[in-house]
Amino acid sequence: MKTFKSIDRYGSETEFEICEPSLTEEAEGEMRYRIAFSAAIRMGILTRDKMREVLKENDILSQDDDDSLQASIREVAQLETQFTRAELQDDDEKRSKSATELFKSRNRMLQLFMVVNAAYTNSAEGYAELIKQETMMAACTLIKANGQRYWKDYGEYVLERDGETQSKVVETLQDVYGEIMNDKSKEMLESCPESKYLRSVSEKILDRAVKEAQDADQIVGERIDDTGIIRTEDDSSDECGEESPEEVVGKDVAEAPKVDEE
Repeated sequence: MKTFKSIDRYGSETEFEICEPSLTEEAEGEMRYRIAFSAAIRMGILTRDKMREVLKENDILSQDDDDSLQASIREVAQLETQFTRAELQDDDEKRSKSATELFKSRNRMLQLFMVVNAAYTNSAEGYAELIKQETMMAACTLIKANGQRYWKDYGEYVLERDGETQSKVVETLQDVYGEIMNDKSKEMLESCPESKYLRSVSEKILDRAVKEAQDADQIVGERIDDTGIIRTEDDSSDECGEESPEEVVGKDVAEAPKVDEE
C-alpha cells in the first residue's frame, strides 16, 4: 500500500494509505460510471462516436490521424513478430535490430494514441470514466491509524473537493495518484519484450566497460595506506622521502634542547 500525509478536514496532519480496489470498490465505480454517463447524455454531452464525427467535420481530427494510429498499431504487431522470430532463432544481430525498431515504433504508437484520444476526453464516456476513477480513488483512501475509509462515499468526497475547507487531502491524493499512474506506465513499457532485451544489452555493455576500466587501471599489489595514499607493496616511507610518525617523534626528541640539571 502507498502511504502519504496531508492536512485533513479538521486541520490536523493525518497519514493515509491507498489500498488496492476490491470487487466492492470496482462495483461502486461501475455504478457511478453508469449514473454519470446517463447524466452526461441528459446534459447534451456527445458520445465518443458522435464526437468523432463532429471533430472530423470541423477538421479538429482528421482521417489521417486515425489512419496513422492504425498503421502504427499494425507496424508494432509486425515488429513484435519479427522480434519473436529472432529470439527463437537466437540471432543477436536480427534481435538487436528488431528490438530497437520495435521500441521506437511502440513509443510512436503511444504518442499517436494520446493525440487521438485527447479529443475524446470531453465525451460522455470520458466524463463518466473520470467520475469512475474519482469514485474508486476516494473509496481506496484509508486512514492508516484505523484502516477506515476517509470518505464514506463519493458524495462526501465531492463536498470536500469543491467546498471551502482547510483539507488538502484531495489535492495531495491527486498528486499521489498521478505518480502511481506514471509508475504504472513506466512499468508497462519496461515489461515489453524489446525493453527487457535492450536493458539487458545495455547492462552487459556497462559491465564490460567497467571491467575493462578496472583491468586497465589495476596496479599489482597496490594498497592504500592510513593517510589515503596509494602505494605498492614494496613502497616504504624512506623511498617516498617521507618520515614515519615514529621517526618524526624520535627526531623531535633528539633535537629538543637539553635542560641543565643543577
